[in-house]
Amino acid sequence: MIDMDRQRAFAVLGLPDDASSDEIEALVNDRRRKLRQRIVFASTAEQRQSSERALVELESAHVVVTLPADDSESNLPNGSRIMLAMGSALGDRYVIRRRIGYGESGAVFAALDLTWGKEVALKIIRPELLLVPGTYERLETAVQAVSELAHSGVVSVYGVSKIEGHVVVAMELLPQQNLRVLLQDAPTLTGHGRRSGLTVGHIIDIVQGLCTALDYARSKTLHLNLKPDNVIISDDGFVKLTDFGLDSILGPALQITSPTAREQRRYRAPEQARQSETGSQGRTPIDERADQFSVAAITHYLLLAAAPYPDPSPVALRQMGLAKPMADALSRALSSDPREVSHQ
Repeated sequence: MIDMDRQRAFAVLGLPDDASSDEIEALVNDRRRKLRQRIVFASTAEQRQSSERALVELESAHVVVTLPADDSESNLPNGSRIMLAMGSALGDRYVIRRRIGYGESGAVFAALDLTWGKEVALKIIRPELLLVPGTYERLETAVQAVSELAHSGVVSVYGVSKIEGHVVVAMELLPQQNLRVLLQDAPTLTGHGRRSGLTVGHIIDIVQGLCTALDYARSKTLHLNLKPDNVIISDDGFVKLTDFGLDSILGPALQITSPTAREQRRYRAPEQARQSETGSQGRTPIDERADQFSVAAITHYLLLAAAPYPDPSPVALRQMGLAKPMADALSRALSSDPREVSHQ
């Protein structure tokens, strides 16, 4: 494990602390190339290990000197905190670069994976969500199922592990633009009802991307956690889904304490919400219809810039500005009775 401050990091690089970003990148790239060559052509194990340690130190120093000015902790909705200092090492593998965000289940950080030499996203699970015996094992099973998915519409998940008292899910690092950010950046239209600023064509592309990814994944796993925050829009404009299955594992331990959390529950099928609240299955099984409900709820959000309330009537949806065919279809898809979804 390597931990260093900025002064030591610049000393490792042999640069003054006012070095430009171009000077830093040029030196690091040159030294990185030479160290990798030494590792490949090392004639003894000692030489290889020495070069590997030097490379780890170089990468750690690079991370520290290029860190943005940011705070060193992640505040979670319930007031608890996951303390990971920027530039610190997590185990012998990851160096924390920056905090990406946080949600009900934990905090997410961008980190440098020293084994693979690339940036990844690390979701640090809130420890209190794992107190029920068997939860970690169920999480392992869920992560394993998602890690076997290979689709452009599914965020790659590399695995789950316990490191220094943290439960860490490592995954593909993506841009921070999700559907919520996308709609916030698009102007809201007013007039006959409240509408999002997205075009119908753009909304169709997003929903088709959602359905394609879910259709591919359903042979191995359901999502059961679809909401705008978990639908990522990549740099090339494609939809990618993240957080598959986490709600079914961690949901019963989550406490709905904030307006944002309550709003996000409105994307969840009623039978799924009941199970999450009571911890029991109930009469209605949780199956792919729950994901269908969530897709309809996201469609409602994309069209009207708001999460749906239960059982919206076609008349109410038309008053909000939707055409009759869309209002009728959304009303059926957002029914609290899963049998209505099956008949579409």
